[in-house]
Amino acid sequence: MAHRLSVFIPAYNEEANLEVTVHELETALHAQPDLTYEIIIVNDGSSDQTGAIADALAQADRRIRVVHNPKNLGLAQTFWVGARAASFEFIGWVPADNGFPAESLKRWLAPLGQADLIQIYLLNPEVRYLARRIISRTYARTMKLLFGIDLKYYTGIQIYRRELLLDLETHASSFAVLTEILVKLLTQGIKYIEVGVKMQERTGGASKAVTFQNISNVLITVIRLLVEVKLIHRRRYWSRGIKIAWVPPQESPLESGPKPGAIGAGYGQPT
Repeated sequence: MAHRLSVFIPAYNEEANLEVTVHELETALHAQPDLTYEIIIVNDGSSDQTGAIADALAQADRRIRVVHNPKNLGLAQTFWVGARAASFEFIGWVPADNGFPAESLKRWLAPLGQADLIQIYLLNPEVRYLARRIISRTYARTMKLLFGIDLKYYTGIQIYRRELLLDLETHASSFAVLTEILVKLLTQGIKYIEVGVKMQERTGGASKAVTFQNISNVLITVIRLLVEVKLIHRRRYWSRGIKIAWVPPQESPLESGPKPGAIGAGYGQPT
C-alpha cells in the first residue's frame, strides 16, 4: 500500500552533521516501496552555517523544504514548528546529529502504516556512557510505575498519524515533549509498534540533552501528567494503548558505532 510521510529535522548549530543526516535519511526513505515523502529542515536560529547548508540541500532536491526560526526556540517549540509544517498523513522526526545510520532508519520506517505510532528503542544502549544508560533505564521504569505504560524507551525518534499528533496540546519546553506526546496518545488506546534500532553517538562535541534545565522540565512534565491522570481524569492509570507485534523483515546487519562527520553540539539524543 502506498503511504505518504513527512519527516522533519530540528537543527541547531549542526553544520557538521546536517548534510550527512539528510543523506542517511534519504537512503532509508528511497528503500521504502510506494512511499511519497518530504523532508522539512527546521533551522532553529543557528549561529553557524546550518541554515545555509539547509537551503543548499533544499535547492538541490524539491522534496526538501526549510523553515528558519527567527531565533532559537528550543527543541519543544521547534518540534511543533516542524510538525505543523508537515503535509502528509504520517509525521516523523529525526535529530540533525547523525545519530541513526540508514540501516536503522530503514527498520524504523518498515512498519509504516501498520499502527498509529512507531516508537524506537535502542538495541545497543552500550553506545552511550554508563550514567546516561542508568538515567534512561530509571526513567522508563519510573514511567511504567507511575502510568502503567510498559515502553522500553520514552524519547527517541517517532512516527505519528498526523491527525492524532496535531490534535494534542502539550506544555513541556524540552525533549520531555516527546514523553508527554507518548503518554497522551496512549490514553486514547491507539495502536503502536516498538522497533529496535542501533544508534551512534557523536564523535565530538557535547549533547545538550542531559542538562539541569532539561531534567527539571522532565520532572515538571511528569508531575503535570500525574495531576491530569489522578485529579482531572480520576484514573489510576492511563489506558495503555494496543501494542502490535511486529517482526522486522530480513535485512543486512545493522552497523553500530560512530561515523565520520558526527560532530558538533546541537540538541543531541534525549535520554
